[in-house]
Amino acid sequence: MRIVKNTSLQGFYISFTTPEGNKDIFLTPKSSIETPDSWSSPIAENLVRRRMATIRYVEDKSPSIFYDTKLPTRNKKRNK
Repeated sequence: MRIVKNTSLQGFYISFTTPEGNKDIFLTPKSSIETPDSWSSPIAENLVRRRMATIRYVEDKSPSIFYDTKLPTRNKKRNK
């Protein structure tokens, strides 16, 4: 996943190429959207070069496999 954030004081449309087709999204000043990695946009990359937007790549929040984080404990009682 990636987060596209509008850092300028003006709103603009960003056109994304998706597997289903093109999608136009309007970003208001100081707002952000979360998009999948499969969406591409040369407009967004141009805005990053012009320092009007930022793109941050983040990992998916849901893990694919559940891991048990509980560590095994030892019996602390000693026989005398």
